[in-house]
Parts: sequence; C-alpha cells; structure tokens
Amino acid sequence: MIEIDKTRNIAFKNTLKEIKKAAKFDINIMLIGETGSGKGEIAGFIHRNSDRKLHSVRSINCASIATGLFESEFFGHVQGAFTGATKAKDGIFQLSNGSTLFLDEIGEILPDMQAKLLHVIEKKEFKKVGGATVFHSDFRLISATNQDIFDTKVFRQDLLYRLNEITFNIPALRDRLEDLDLIVPVLVGQNMVKLEKNIKIEQNIFDHLKSYSWPGNVRELKNFILKGCLLCNGSLTKNNLDFNNYQYSRTAVKGYDGKVFLNLDTSRLNLEETEKNTIIKALIFTKNNKRESAELLGITERVLTYKTKKYNIEDSETEKWIENTNN
Repeated sequence: MIEIDKTRNIAFKNTLKEIKKAAKFDINIMLIGETGSGKGEIAGFIHRNSDRKLHSVRSINCASIATGLFESEFFGHVQGAFTGATKAKDGIFQLSNGSTLFLDEIGEILPDMQAKLLHVIEKKEFKKVGGATVFHSDFRLISATNQDIFDTKVFRQDLLYRLNEITFNIPALRDRLEDLDLIVPVLVGQNMVKLEKNIKIEQNIFDHLKSYSWPGNVRELKNFILKGCLLCNGSLTKNNLDFNNYQYSRTAVKGYDGKVFLNLDTSRLNLEETEKNTIIKALIFTKNNKRESAELLGITERVLTYKTKKYNIEDSETEKWIENTNN
C-alpha cells in the first residue's frame, strides 16, 4: 500500500495536513484532480483519520453505473420494483450508514439524479425504488471529480454547494516527481508478490522515470512498472522501462510475453476497426477485467460497456484469445 502521507513534496504535504484536520469533522469534502492522481487513496486517508474509521468505507464510481440503474444502485429497490428485481436490494446510501460514502466521478451524475442526491444529502433520508418506507442513513460524504464542474451549466449549483463544504486539489504526479523514489519500490514489491519473482531495482531508473510527464499519473505509473516487472529478468532497468516503445492508453496493448496481439494491418486503416481492436487488446491484457481495461484505455467503464456492445465484443471472444495466449 502506498502511504500518501509520506510524500516528500512540500506543497502536497501541507495539503495532506489540512486534509487530516478536515477529516476529523463531519463535513462534506470534494477532491479535484486529474484521472489517476490518487483521489480514491485520499478518500481512504480521510476515512482512516475520521471518527467513522471502524466502519468500512463505501465507494461507488458514478461513471461506471448504467443510466437505468442509477436509482437502484443509490437507493436500493424492493422485490418486484421493476423487471428483473427478483429480490430486494440495499443501495449504497443504506450500506453507508455510520460510515463514509465516497462518490468518484461525481460529475457523471445525470441532472435528474442530481436533484434526488441533493435531497438525500440534506435530509439523510430516502425511499427504495418501488417502496414506500422512508429510510434514514447517517453517512459522511466525500466526492471526487476530474472535471471542472464549477463552470458547467449541467451540474446543479445547489448540489455543488452541498458537496464542497471544503475542497482540496490533488496534485498530478508530474508536480511531485520526488515521490517516485517512494512509490516505485512499493509498486515493485506488490508486483513481486503478484508475479512470484524477485526483482532488484537499478537506481538509475529513477532519473529516467522523472524525465517523463506521466499524463495518466499514478495509475499510469502502476501499469508502466507492471509491464517492466513482467519483462525484466530479475533486475528492473531502463531497458525494461523504454518510453520510446510506450504511449499510455493509445498504443497496442502488450501481453505477458511482450508480443502484440491482433497486429493491426496499417495498409487498410479504419477508425472503428482500430478502436475495436484496441479494446479487444485491452480486454485480453487484463483478462476481461472491465475496470482495469477502462483505466488502461483512459475511458470510463460506462463508455467501455457502450463500445463493447457497439462492436459486438463478447467475453467468449476475448476468452478464446486469452486461452490461446496462455497455451
């Protein structure tokens, strides 16, 4: 686990001190930062330093919820509330009672749901879909976004005021490169366990890593270090971390043997075919893990789901490629 409070960046260290102070009070906190900058880790840090730390923090990515399932995911539903509701379900509001609720990608919430969310934040009460019983939930709310929702006409201003009783800006990784010396050894240690191999870190890689701007932030760094650990022969060197053969989320995804699956025929490029192939490559690389595939591609899970349906990409199709790759 990366200990964010061990940062060497003075500005970020001061921000974390302020966040730790705010964590002790039951106020709504909004985190603003680029995708992959660690907003989820900051939310966990807030929860661990609050009076609610004995309860498990509840989190939900608003961008990953299908449009028709928003109410069910947030409020829950009673049995028979709609087609397919064969049994009752508790929503995230009810599950968060007594704990912390972290709403990631809050800017993705649709306007009609924003009004309902505002009511719950103000009253701390709600009804399940299809039900008449009023439930009460005492939760502490943390929200996060990578969008500038302050200047949008799509996001309700009254809801925004409720969400950001206090706001913290989370710095991009390129603004705290000195932390690479702390983060990389942790990531390598995690990969040693995952890959069941011993890996030695060559010290000259740190200056090499600091020469890159990391547009995908810590999330990109994790993927990059994983690739290096996969391909190295016991020592992680600059040769395993070659930026010339790497472009975050925009190149062909490489598999565990370093070979590119489904090589693209550049003699007859087609935008949709290229996009479809890239999605399939990401799914193969992550072994059909939708969340990791979306992160790798730099899109939300909701967009990934839409595109897999658009291109008729079935799990069975990618599973065959995964099976062939492992053989």
